[in-house]
Amino acid sequence: MSRWRTLYVLLVLALGVTAAAQTSGPLTSWAPTDGATLGGRLELERLVIPAGVTVWVESDLELVSRGDIVIEGALVARPGLRPAGTSLQLRSATSIVVHGRLAAGDGAAGLAVGVAGGRGGDLRLDAPVILSIQDLTGGAGGDGGPGAPGGDGGNVSVSGWALAPADFQGQMPALRGGHGGAGGRGTSGAQGGIGGAGGKGGTATAPASGDGVPGAPGNTGNSTVQSVPGEAGISGGPCTAGTAGGKGLMAVAGHGGNGGDGGPAISLSGTGGFGGPGGAGGLAVASRAGRGGDSGGCCFVPLAGSNGGQGGDGGHAFGGVGGDGGAGGVGGTLGVGGDGGAAGSGGSALGGQAGDGGDGGGGDPPGTPGNPGGAGHAFPGTAGLPGLAGTGGNGSGLDGATAADGTATSGNIGFSGQPGDFCLEFQTWTQTDFGLAGTGDLKPLLFGLGPLSPASNNSLSLFDLHPGAPGVIFASLTPLLAPFKGGWLIPAPDFALPIMAAPNGNAFLTFNMPVMAVLPGTVIQLQAWFVDGGAINGLSATNGLRGRIP
Repeated sequence: MSRWRTLYVLLVLALGVTAAAQTSGPLTSWAPTDGATLGGRLELERLVIPAGVTVWVESDLELVSRGDIVIEGALVARPGLRPAGTSLQLRSATSIVVHGRLAAGDGAAGLAVGVAGGRGGDLRLDAPVILSIQDLTGGAGGDGGPGAPGGDGGNVSVSGWALAPADFQGQMPALRGGHGGAGGRGTSGAQGGIGGAGGKGGTATAPASGDGVPGAPGNTGNSTVQSVPGEAGISGGPCTAGTAGGKGLMAVAGHGGNGGDGGPAISLSGTGGFGGPGGAGGLAVASRAGRGGDSGGCCFVPLAGSNGGQGGDGGHAFGGVGGDGGAGGVGGTLGVGGDGGAAGSGGSALGGQAGDGGDGGGGDPPGTPGNPGGAGHAFPGTAGLPGLAGTGGNGSGLDGATAADGTATSGNIGFSGQPGDFCLEFQTWTQTDFGLAGTGDLKPLLFGLGPLSPASNNSLSLFDLHPGAPGVIFASLTPLLAPFKGGWLIPAPDFALPIMAAPNGNAFLTFNMPVMAVLPGTVIQLQAWFVDGGAINGLSATNGLRGRIP
């Protein structure tokens, strides 16, 4: 058997199947504890008896569950409560899984003269899929008292799509009627009592033709469709690059369940049950990635625009592996072996779309656009293995049919972002903020006026200064943007010009632009600092000022 056999139980428990048990009335939620008792009719959403927990049944039980019934511990009839053994009927709309102990009650022995042995309790399981690691047995009939017959053994019956070993190893679990009780010994001078008849076999495994029970089909693997895209990158402010977009979510589909093995023939001429087909692998659809964040607006300090964020990578997708077909059942001595089950097809996979790159920010030069992320790769699920034919005295069946692997489609590629703008190409003067407040929490202001062309007349205007305060105007072709006295020094201090604030808190400076051999587009960085006792460190500063030479 393939290594995916053990996934079958999980798939049965995870996926809903066609209802085999209809419930009515309110559903009960119940968590079993060790030593708890049951009896009568009980309707539940789901029942799990954990390992190490024993639940005693003290009267005939009809347990109906909308979900799974899983017995890891023990569900057993308490002996000795009445002559007839307690019967257990379990019905589930999805599956019954027996890893622990499940036992109907034995009939009580007749202890007095002429008292027959009690009948063994019946065991009935009704679910689309039934998995067990043990034989399923009716209760034994009780021995008769002196001169009395023994009790009949209890019947056992299974109905549904499949009966298979829960560990998928070894032989199919058998259905065994309970043993009849022994007849009581003869009373004095009389013939001994007749032994009770043996219990009847389960009706689900003994069709009139004597053919083996077909194997259960494997369940289709869970499909995984990731609809949540990767997070978009965070857009940056001025001079700040956008962050990368988030990756798309990976999708890993469930594997198809393996088909159950066909049951052996019941009669000499019976045909072995055909193996169940393997379930198809699930579809995997990965989500698209997030777009890279855009860079912010125009950046003036430093001049170069920031880059857009890179797009995220699309999610990868992995299609589910198809389930193996079940083996055909062994035919009778005069019969034919069952056909093997068809292999399950592999699941298809769709990779996630790559995220687009973010737009570059404005600046001089403009910021570069973000690159797109990588497209999500797709990995198809492989088909399962076909089931082997069963053997029989009169010939073997046919091997199961093969199946195709799933298809794979990688995600679409993304697109690069847009480059940033060349900021304020036709403006000469631009304020760049970064002022430091002084007295009255006022930030001094610095404005420029004039074309800055060679030999042109230009001026600088300053407002909201501390009246009569001395100061310095710094100028440079190189931006510095360094922390200084609680604020930011924008230009490198390559040139410094003393200046004095007027009594009204303003200052005005005119200058003629010298004729210099500079390239068009060269930028002058300016900022003024003043002595101000109301500032945090005794100095206030104007905003930065950017002058572009045409």
